[in-house]
Amino acid sequence: MEDLFPDPAEEIEYTRNYIEKIYGFYDYGIWTVTDKTGNTVIGRAGITDREGYDTPELGFLIDKAYRQKGYAYEVCSAILDYAKEELGFSQIRALVKPDNSISIHLLEKLGFVIPRTPHQGYLAALRTLS
Repeated sequence: MEDLFPDPAEEIEYTRNYIEKIYGFYDYGIWTVTDKTGNTVIGRAGITDREGYDTPELGFLIDKAYRQKGYAYEVCSAILDYAKEELGFSQIRALVKPDNSISIHLLEKLGFVIPRTPHQGYLAALRTLS
């Protein structure tokens, strides 16, 4: 997932454009993640489809200043519940670089099975939603 825009107004505009163009096609996508007050953009997370994969993908990005505080776990847990309950998905994938130990740990905590061998530079983690 690409980095957040440094200007919050740009991030909001990006999200508006994304929702207009993507949600109508897939009925799901990426959301902006804010702090509890809703005043500070701290990340982006959601579900996308990636060419070459037949399973929807969980993606997440939390700004460096807000990492390792539980935000990614909270947001991704809610997204996985949504994927199962509202979208009816039975599986979801997450791609992670093999050297991204923090994201690998998060995915394991979320119940993903992490393969040992990368495919096209990524570990294609898989979780069955049951």
